Amino acid sequence: MSDHPSRPTLLLGTNNAGKVRELRDLLSGCGWRLLTPAEAGITLDPEETGTTYEENARLKAHAFSAASGLWSLADDSGLEVDALDGAPGLHSARFAGAETPHTEKVRILLHALAQTPPGQRGARFRASFVLTAPDGRDWSVEGVWEGTISNEPRGAHGFGYDPIFIGAADGRTGAEMTLEEKSRVSHRARAAQALLPLLHRLAGEANATGLSHVDARGQARMVDVSAKDETRRVAVAKGRVLMRAETLALIEGGGIAKGNVLTTAQIAGVMAAKRTHELIPMCHPLLLTGIDVQLTPDAAGPSVEITATVKTTGKTGVEMEALTAVSIAALTIYDMCKAVDRGMRIEAVRVVEKHGGKSGDIVWSDER
Repeated sequence: MSDHPSRPTLLLGTNNAGKVRELRDLLSGCGWRLLTPAEAGITLDPEETGTTYEENARLKAHAFSAASGLWSLADDSGLEVDALDGAPGLHSARFAGAETPHTEKVRILLHALAQTPPGQRGARFRASFVLTAPDGRDWSVEGVWEGTISNEPRGAHGFGYDPIFIGAADGRTGAEMTLEEKSRVSHRARAAQALLPLLHRLAGEANATGLSHVDARGQARMVDVSAKDETRRVAVAKGRVLMRAETLALIEGGGIAKGNVLTTAQIAGVMAAKRTHELIPMCHPLLLTGIDVQLTPDAAGPSVEITATVKTTGKTGVEMEALTAVSIAALTIYDMCKAVDRGMRIEAVRVVEKHGGKSGDIVWSDER
């Protein structure tokens, strides 16, 4: 049975089917409706450029949250083998090559330990979880599962390095344990146990309001970004106005009675971006450092294609400013041309790129 629809939604920031199964089990009853990227229609594979598990988990959590507008939970984990000086560690997923099958990774790792005696085959799985809110806040926890490395793969359950990790008191590997048994002792299980009290508390707060711009008393509020770092922020939005070919010809030929449509719409888009905080409730007023609105006639539409690029250096992003610039530019075109074409249609207004902030650089997959 699915989670109750009134529960807040938590996006699991992973494309790994094995992790999804494990996280759904570990977080059962957490008070959140768990959603996968595929279920959310999100195609995203954030680059793991951190120097710790926590940094990588934070990069992924913020990227998935920024792409979806949802709370997001991501993890990063690795197998640390004492005889290999902690390797593969942070690079466990990319050990012997990112595209190398796990069966081959396991074979290579066992070969590296071929001369290592049983008493020196100590190892551990380590996992860091990072939970991210849509307003940029985040929380982190860690879990560690101590064990040893077997001489050969054993078991048909689990995934990754489970077949060679002896983590049960009776000498079984992670792949020989049932999901229920593993969910009591694994590194992710320990991290999840540390996270569950926080998830329950935050679910209660979210249910009390349902919105990040409304407090627990039902009063409107602006999200507090004072603790966030100032970074260079860029957002690019696009949209189009579909029209008759005759209307597009009038625009390009200066035949619209109200004046120069493209120049007027361009100015309107720039002015609108600067006043977004006056148009959208609870938007932060920002000192914008750059606004570029481009309008391009497209005979194939026929349409006018609109692209807005907005820049700032600050504590919050400029996606709303870019969207507002595109929307108002499109509405201006409609207003100036409606006398000759009331069938015009404004469509496909969306953010296509964002840069800066904790989530880093994101280009939506259909724009690549």
